[in-house]
Amino acid sequence: MSGALPAVLPPTEASLGPAMKALNERMRTFVAALFTLGNQRGSAPKAYKMAGYGGDSEQAISVAAYRLKRDPRVQEAMREYWQQHMRADLIPDIHRAIKDGLRDMDIEVRQKAAKTAAQMVGLMQPQKIEVTHKGQSRTEMIQEIQAFARELGLRPEQLIGGAGAFVPKIELKSEPIDVEAEEVWEAVP
Repeated sequence: MSGALPAVLPPTEASLGPAMKALNERMRTFVAALFTLGNQRGSAPKAYKMAGYGGDSEQAISVAAYRLKRDPRVQEAMREYWQQHMRADLIPDIHRAIKDGLRDMDIEVRQKAAKTAAQMVGLMQPQKIEVTHKGQSRTEMIQEIQAFARELGLRPEQLIGGAGAFVPKIELKSEPIDVEAEEVWEAVP
């Protein structure tokens, strides 16, 4: 590894999250150096050296850097540090993308941009819709289909076909009835 390595200052105490605070100064500098170097080939040994670590050979440095990078405490600190810095770095880009979306000619793009902007400033909360299916046995479901079909004046296979579902075989009164796709589509008004 030739060439001078860029200087990396360890993060200030005030900017540290709990995972970074759990590390010693060299480990913190290692995490910051990894962030500075990015995900390029050979970044771990470079970050290891930038943090003030050394070794007897390049091979020994590479192995030690690999082990340090895989340390669970360092992994957690990397997640914390990268999340903290990526948020700060991405805010102007996100703002610009939303503004561009709001000016887009496509109404769907404008609507998505407006929804995203509203969610980001707390005017709109993301909605979670849960659909649960009541636990019915197959027999109970068939009976329910038969009842709906009677109410609508249809055969059960017409009801299922009309709902967009293709069921090649349906059991009614414990007797199998074969229904072909053409028959279902022809039978639906």
